[in-house]
Amino acid sequence: MFQFEVDEPDSSSLKDPFLVGDRVRVSQQVGNVRYVGQVEGHAGLWLGVEWDDPTRGKHSGSVGDRVYFSVTIPNSASFIKVGKAEKIHSLKEALCERYDPELTPSSLKSIEDRLSKKKLGYGQLRVINLGHCSITSIDQDWGEIVDLCPQLQVLELNDNLLQEWGPLLKLFTGWANRLLRIDLSRNPLSPPTNEEVNLYANTFIRMEEVILGGLRYGWEHFKSLATMWPMINLLTVPFNKVSNLDGLSCSTTSLSNLISLDLEKNEISSWEEVCRLGVLPKLEYINLTGNQLTSIHFSTEKVAILSLLPNLRRLNISDNFIAEWSSISELNKLTALRELRMDTNPVLNSYKRATNRQIIIARLQHIQKLEGVDIERQERRDAELDYVKLYAEDYAKVGTKAEFIQKHPLYVLLMQRHGASEPSEPVSGPKSNSAFVRLIVVAESGVKGVKEVEKQIIKTMTLQKMKALLQRTFGIPRVPICITVTSCRNPEVSFLLDNDLAEIGHYSLEDGDTLRLQW
Repeated sequence: MFQFEVDEPDSSSLKDPFLVGDRVRVSQQVGNVRYVGQVEGHAGLWLGVEWDDPTRGKHSGSVGDRVYFSVTIPNSASFIKVGKAEKIHSLKEALCERYDPELTPSSLKSIEDRLSKKKLGYGQLRVINLGHCSITSIDQDWGEIVDLCPQLQVLELNDNLLQEWGPLLKLFTGWANRLLRIDLSRNPLSPPTNEEVNLYANTFIRMEEVILGGLRYGWEHFKSLATMWPMINLLTVPFNKVSNLDGLSCSTTSLSNLISLDLEKNEISSWEEVCRLGVLPKLEYINLTGNQLTSIHFSTEKVAILSLLPNLRRLNISDNFIAEWSSISELNKLTALRELRMDTNPVLNSYKRATNRQIIIARLQHIQKLEGVDIERQERRDAELDYVKLYAEDYAKVGTKAEFIQKHPLYVLLMQRHGASEPSEPVSGPKSNSAFVRLIVVAESGVKGVKEVEKQIIKTMTLQKMKALLQRTFGIPRVPICITVTSCRNPEVSFLLDNDLAEIGHYSLEDGDTLRLQW
């Protein structure tokens, strides 16, 4: 059975020609080359491959009456165009091929290759990137590799064909006191055995970061592996099969130094599982993007646990199934939380994007950055004012205030801060339909004559132009002036107008607010 491909390179264009006995990969299938050459009736150069998985094969090495090669298992072979196959290596072969000092500029593929072009010796390499090199095995004489690269700190072996932990762990012991980071993502690695984990427990004491994406492991496997690197700070395990986070306790030592945990695209559906992470005292970042969360709720007992999580500053819950605003308000119980990402959740279908942002800001008092964008003081004030107005009618109509407060825990606090809003007022968009705002302006120093006036200001005027207008009104010399606003609703609320290029409408000023001028 043949697989025909157009525009395939011929044998003369191959940098590393195939030989009988080579190991090759086609997509995710691996096999041994049994024949290299022409096939009667078909143009080009062909490889006869006997597959490790016999069901991948179509014949036993013959075409018509001619036998080109033999196989150990009937019908386990195929003919493949050379351009479709990729030669696979042992670790040592891949290392020598990528870091050969005679590499030509046209073959440079990474910063490490450029370093080797400058004849940086193997002995000076601290970072080795052998991702996508079709590595299937670790050489038995792995000690030679360690001797060749004694200064190694970072080893990236992602997207290869490694299947066993045992040989890898033996290799890692050669750098046990130096290795800081490993990446083994997207290898067909079988889970480690208990014997392997026990043998290497607490061995890699300097390991700080481990990346194990796309291995289809459960939490029990990562928890078991963590006993080998007790000082780990960053654990990145996206695209796996994690559905629970059990087995953690205050006495857990293998993950007690964890700062960052990336669980993107796993299978966590209950917030109760996330609460289990409350026992990790140093955790600053959790990525839960693309899981199956439907709600967020901290039970009374879990709130107590949160006191053990004082450093959680960043959280990503994007692309889940969270549908209620009450779940967002629950995050206010994470008092250290400063950065939140939560895009692509059903709850955000309620309003337009800008209004959603305002509601989130108003509901969460501690966050300083939302969806990667800083929350300025003025934006927070505007968001809180809009939030009070948005739900003013609901608050006025509800019979039992306790029920409303349960849905809007901070509403009374925000009313006290900014003043109550009449139900008849607009609940979203601009603060007033008028293009003007009527303000009381007070000059507090150095002015002869009039010190207070009422002024009607168009909202599209910039702060810079309003300053010039008020300087003329009060006869203030051309010197820098500061303008502080005092709310007419709550005299205890005041803030500085600090962006000369912003329009007055940007500041959400209301009729009756007081401007105080100082210079």
